[in-house]
Amino acid sequence: YQDGYDEGYAQGGEDWAQSGWYFTDPTYDEAIAFIDSDETDKNEYTEDYVCYDFTADFNDNAAEAGYRCGFVYIEFFDSAHSIACFNTTDSGLIYIEPQTDEIVDITVGQVYLDEIIVHIGIIW
Repeated sequence: YQDGYDEGYAQGGEDWAQSGWYFTDPTYDEAIAFIDSDETDKNEYTEDYVCYDFTADFNDNAAEAGYRCGFVYIEFFDSAHSIACFNTTDSGLIYIEPQTDEIVDITVGQVYLDEIIVHIGIIW
């Protein structure tokens, strides 16, 4: 068992190191600089490009910049919305509305986008 564990652990580390994917949590200032430089907010909201697409593109751009970015799923009573987040190393979790680049505060029970938030989930 131990030999198999050690071999698998070593191989996993080797595979990860060769992947080229190294994500870090940004500082607050790094997060703000990234948000300011990201151009996802310039995309047009259409029937075929909605909040999910804004968030997915923002997250992809953050990954390309080397930052770990969360995909936030907000549920309302009869609809849903998605935004992004960073867990900054010096200021904790911040939520970003990728359609506007606004830093937003969200909590269950709060009104957001004229709806009451009933659930929040984050996919890292």
